[in-house]
Amino acid sequence: ALDGLDDLAGPVGAPLGAADVGPATGVTTRDGRIVATGERLTALAAPGQAGPAAEVEDPASVVGDGETLFSLAVVHDGTGQLSAVVPLGAELEGGDCYDTAQVGVQLAFHLDARDGQLLLFRSDDDGELPEVEIRDADGSVWSERVDVGAGPPGALAARLDGRIGDELVVTGRRAQPDDRAPALQARSRATGEVRWSVPPAEVAQRMPPGDEALEVEVVAVTGDAVLAAVAREGSQRLLMAFDADDGDWRWVSDARTDLAPQWIGEVEGRQLLLTPQGPEDDRVLRLQALTSDAGDPTVVHQVRGAQGAGVLVDQTVLVGAEHGLGLVDGATGEGHDVELPVAVADVTAVDDAVAVLLRHDDDAAVVWLSR
Repeated sequence: ALDGLDDLAGPVGAPLGAADVGPATGVTTRDGRIVATGERLTALAAPGQAGPAAEVEDPASVVGDGETLFSLAVVHDGTGQLSAVVPLGAELEGGDCYDTAQVGVQLAFHLDARDGQLLLFRSDDDGELPEVEIRDADGSVWSERVDVGAGPPGALAARLDGRIGDELVVTGRRAQPDDRAPALQARSRATGEVRWSVPPAEVAQRMPPGDEALEVEVVAVTGDAVLAAVAREGSQRLLMAFDADDGDWRWVSDARTDLAPQWIGEVEGRQLLLTPQGPEDDRVLRLQALTSDAGDPTVVHQVRGAQGAGVLVDQTVLVGAEHGLGLVDGATGEGHDVELPVAVADVTAVDDAVAVLLRHDDDAAVVWLSR
């Protein structure tokens, strides 16, 4: 793998060093350091930096962008229920209860996280009094009622999706075309006040004809647009854009996707998204560019692989996949691929280095590349 990464010395930089991170499945940054996540949390000092090469901590989850770490953020695999949230450093003793899901206490379901804040869907154990909430390490910032119909808490949470933007919090939900409650709703991130809503009928008229329920996933909330992946139940997704200021519909893309795209960032007015296409055993990851005024995506690069992650470094997009790493100029679309004998499970950037997580079977290593 190191021999293959040496090929990147021109477009990115030669490998600076590597560290064994055992069963890690992801990487993020924290206080200028790379943190490998998974069954254990490993904080790494970059090559040449002072400090130990690795500090292994107890199992933990990094929520969102890692701005705030939580020593306990347990998500139930079956229901998506967030069982507890405790700021890192808080001591847990027998009988202590921090925002935990118990009978008579509102349940919390994780939707998104950014800048040390969590976006949660909350409901009591009867599915009543449903709310969306912004919460940070000090407690609730705001909590507001949301209309998701009636049902058990886990079923209600499965109908809702959401993202945190710079100024907006946007939620999308599963809805029938004739429902009165909004399919897409934007609130002030600071106060929770509703800024605008989009009714299901308006979304349905942009979709192929049908009576099936609409499933709305919020892909990204940018400075001027909200991107949503919309499907009729059981069908492929279409990508739609709405104006961030007033919710006015902008465009719908004809490109259908099997899975919701991953938003990478914006370069020279182009929204860059990593879109998985095809079955998992023969999947292609397409890096697509969308302009702000049209819904016709341009495929600027594609790599093969069932898994994938991308990061924007300056104007270069790094795409990790099952069989290697792709580098794409976000402005021109010019690309460079490196084929590797191991999977690239995740990529991230910190200071003057790029960290690439390589996985083989149950083992993983972080490799630093100079920028």
